[in-house]
Amino acid sequence: MHKQPLFVAILSFLSLSLHAQNNDEPLNSGEVLEQCVKYYEEGNYKKVIAACKTVSRNDTNYKRVLHELSYASYLDSQFDNSVSYARLGMAAYPEKAVDWYNLLGNSYDGLGKTKEALGSYDSMLTRNPYNYQGWFNKGLVYYHKDNFADAKTCFEKALMINPYHPSSHYFLGACAVKDGKVVPAMLSFSTCLLMGTEGKYAGNCVKFLSSIANAADDITKYTASPKQWSDDDFDLLQEIVISKIALNAKYKLKTDLEDPITRQLQVIMEKLEYNEADKGFWMQYYVPFFTDVYKKGSFNVMVNYMFSGLDIKAVKSYNQKNKKEINAFANDAGLYFTGIRRTGKLMVNERTDANKKYYFSDGYLLGIGSWTTVGSEDQLTGPWTFYFENGNVKSKGTFDASGEKTGEWSYYHENGQLKQTCPFADGKIHGKVYSWYDNGNPSEENEYKNDKLNGPTKVYYYNGLIKRTSNYSDDKREGEEKGYTYDGFPDYVAIYKNDELDGEVTGYHNNGKVHVIKHYTNGKLNGLYKVFAANGTLTQEGNYADDELVGEWKEYYDDKKIKSEYAYKDGKLTGPYKTYYENGKPRQIQNYNNGKVDGKEENFDEDGIKFSESIYENGRLRELSFFDKKGNAVNNFTTRRGAGNLTFYNAHGTKTDEGYFNKDGYREGKTTYYYASGKVRTEANFKDGLLQGERTIYYTNGKVSEKINFENDNEQGILKGFHINGNKRYNGYYNGGSKEAEHITYNLFGTPVSSFYYLDNDQNGYTVYYSANGKKDYEELYKNGWLCKAIQYDTMGNILAETDFPKGNGDLVYKHYNGKVYIKSAYRNYMVQGNYEAFFFDGTPNTFIHYKNGYRDSLSKTYFYGGKVRSEGRYNMGDKTAEWKYYYSNGKLNYIENYIDGEEEGTEILYNDDGTKDRVITYHKGNLEGPYIYYGDNNEPALQLNYHNDEVVSYTYNGKDGKLLAPIPVKNGTVKIVAYYSNGNKSVEVNYENNEIDGVRKFYHTNGELFVESAWIHGYQHGPRKVYYTGNKKQREEEYYYGNQHGVARSYFPNGKVRLEENWYNGELNGPSKLYDETGKLKETRVYYYDLLVNVIKE
Repeated sequence: MHKQPLFVAILSFLSLSLHAQNNDEPLNSGEVLEQCVKYYEEGNYKKVIAACKTVSRNDTNYKRVLHELSYASYLDSQFDNSVSYARLGMAAYPEKAVDWYNLLGNSYDGLGKTKEALGSYDSMLTRNPYNYQGWFNKGLVYYHKDNFADAKTCFEKALMINPYHPSSHYFLGACAVKDGKVVPAMLSFSTCLLMGTEGKYAGNCVKFLSSIANAADDITKYTASPKQWSDDDFDLLQEIVISKIALNAKYKLKTDLEDPITRQLQVIMEKLEYNEADKGFWMQYYVPFFTDVYKKGSFNVMVNYMFSGLDIKAVKSYNQKNKKEINAFANDAGLYFTGIRRTGKLMVNERTDANKKYYFSDGYLLGIGSWTTVGSEDQLTGPWTFYFENGNVKSKGTFDASGEKTGEWSYYHENGQLKQTCPFADGKIHGKVYSWYDNGNPSEENEYKNDKLNGPTKVYYYNGLIKRTSNYSDDKREGEEKGYTYDGFPDYVAIYKNDELDGEVTGYHNNGKVHVIKHYTNGKLNGLYKVFAANGTLTQEGNYADDELVGEWKEYYDDKKIKSEYAYKDGKLTGPYKTYYENGKPRQIQNYNNGKVDGKEENFDEDGIKFSESIYENGRLRELSFFDKKGNAVNNFTTRRGAGNLTFYNAHGTKTDEGYFNKDGYREGKTTYYYASGKVRTEANFKDGLLQGERTIYYTNGKVSEKINFENDNEQGILKGFHINGNKRYNGYYNGGSKEAEHITYNLFGTPVSSFYYLDNDQNGYTVYYSANGKKDYEELYKNGWLCKAIQYDTMGNILAETDFPKGNGDLVYKHYNGKVYIKSAYRNYMVQGNYEAFFFDGTPNTFIHYKNGYRDSLSKTYFYGGKVRSEGRYNMGDKTAEWKYYYSNGKLNYIENYIDGEEEGTEILYNDDGTKDRVITYHKGNLEGPYIYYGDNNEPALQLNYHNDEVVSYTYNGKDGKLLAPIPVKNGTVKIVAYYSNGNKSVEVNYENNEIDGVRKFYHTNGELFVESAWIHGYQHGPRKVYYTGNKKQREEEYYYGNQHGVARSYFPNGKVRLEENWYNGELNGPSKLYDETGKLKETRVYYYDLLVNVIKE
């Protein structure tokens, strides 16, 4: 009896394409919903529920899925669940409040909660008073409670909105029966059959009509003591019907359809008279229609049409032979009832001159206003308001006498937010037009003259920040245009002439420095083209002519040294193409002809010695040779016969990759890439030089790191990532290289730690962060990449804090489990803005970071519990810059870093907590470059590794004369090192494979005693780590699991007493950490919950 699913209408609008599904694709909600149609048809509502439960709440169809979960639960009598789903829908999609209230009303009615059901329908009708379904459902609640008076009022309102709703006619007729009024009942039941000859209640209508016609007992019990109505006076007609005079065979029937129903209906229509003074619903609504039908002699047509849904041979024969008459009757009926719907007037004499008219489609109000009929078309005039299906205003404005828009029009989003104000004159846009996004932020500001853009325009991002300012003349851009990034920084300045770029265009980095300078003439690139790094140095320069690259081009390193030089002719590379190392020596020399490599290609090591040479013919690789440092050829390959397998080596003679090349010189089929040790690093498949098929990347231990398929060089399907221990690390779907659907990351033990949901590579839906035990910590709700809501949970799963960001603005506050503030930060325009502050559980400071437009900028400071500084430094637009200092909890310096443009640069000195040196490391552009020195006790150098481009290339240590030995070369990052102090005692034992520590690493004190012993596997610290004082006394013992501290860790005083006992889980402090004094007495206990300090207990 309640609202039916609109599956047929919805399926054509499903957001996901319907295609065959396999294990490499996320669930297709469109196919799920399509399958649910069949389940509904079968009446198997449990299957609908089960199928819909498989759809993620982040799915683009989830709004519809929630609706079906609630509706199917209702149909399956799971009313409480139906209520829960509807409430979820209300919270997530308030713009569909009308639907959710309807579902709530249905379910509360099913639970027997009449008050709540009526309240839900009232809320529904408050939002959309023109929703006939709401009035109908509300009427049902009254009807089932035998409150026929209020039920009748609701059904009448439903029929004024939608005369074509058979169920409302049926129940209105049933109300009349309950009040003992058979004539109104027959009119309603007959109309129900006219509106839906095969409708849900067609059979009941016929039964009622038959009972009335035959004055059956189930009718006479009501007619014996009818209710008194102030209007709708049909008492005399009722006496005629009850007398059954029309059933007399002498009463001449005007139809061949012999039946008590047709006889009684004929006598009613024969005697029926319209009384203008009678204000009753039946008199004004039904009587004019039925009297007109009878006067036109269409009674026989009408009854045959009424019963066309029944299996009556004579009716089918008549309707088949009299299609013209049937269609004419249906058209006349449509005109009459549409007249009621369009005017909203019950009184007949008010319909003709009604100024305000209602425009409906499929039972839902589209608009209210006035119109005249011009020919076969309706011409709208005067003020009009148009509506969404949910009852919210869609647009409003005025039409002139010619049906053209005039004056200011306002347009709205479905959620009620203003979308646009637009002035019209003679049907053309004229004046200032303002537009807004559905979050209320401005979208555009434009000025029109005679339907064309004229004057200044502004375009905004969803976050409310300006995106572009331009000037237009007759729909063409003219003059200066300025562009901005979504995070509020200048992006470019350009000049337009006659809608084409003309003149200089300057692009900018976020720090305000110039990124690119280029020149246009008549929309085409012409002249000098320069690119600059964020620090202002020139990185590329060349020239264009009519959009084609021409002449000499050069690229530079940050120190202005030449990086590459090449030339173009008619937009195609021509002549030598040379690239250089930072030391100025050649890296590669190629020759191009008409845009393709042609002739000799030479590759050099940084020392200037050639290590490979290739021959190309018109872009196709034909010969490949490799040389040793003396210039001797060591490997030769050819593809002159059309295709072949090629193996490549680096400057050190180490194999890097091998694979098959087709006759066109492109990789084809499987290519294998290798670590320096010779172990497989990557296996990939190609087609015509593009990645196609599966690509697998391996750890140095041979285990799979990640696996994914490619199509046309783009990731396609599920990316499966694994930790070095074989457990899951990552799982996420890619479509055409873009992230889609759910992407999950896992910790080393296979527990999910985060879940991101993507739509077109933007975060969309809920992002969830978990503690290491799998419990939910935080949720963030995104819409197309913009953060809309943040939710924090306690350890029991209850909401601890919640922040919404209307228009992208709000103050984020997270709390400790004791209720005190943990984190506070301001969001403006969907970006962190200003001070970000974190606090310990007692309110003392933990972290301070300043943000500018979502980037960490200027001061950053963190603290140990107790107030001592832990780290301090500065950021510049998200990048660390200048000097950063880190401290021990005792206040002593731990280490100092130096950054340039976010990359570590120069020397980093690390100290032990007693102030002695631990290590000295050298960086260049974030990579290890130069000496990496380890120290033993008393600042005595223990080992010096020499790095180049993050790889160990040699090592040394002090000889007995106190001077460094000549560097000992390391090939392919693999070496077993035993080093010594200048006194002859062993200092270090360590093994490297593929530039990764592997095996047991030992450091010794200068007296020869063991200092530090730790276990490593393939570059990960794994297993026990022990530190000793001199005299072989334990200083610290701890455990690591693939790089993360894990298990119990203890530090000791020199007297052997425990100083500190900690519990670690996968790199996070978890549980009690106990601090003792030198006598063994407990001083303090700190309690952690996965790295969050929750309490400190002083003894």
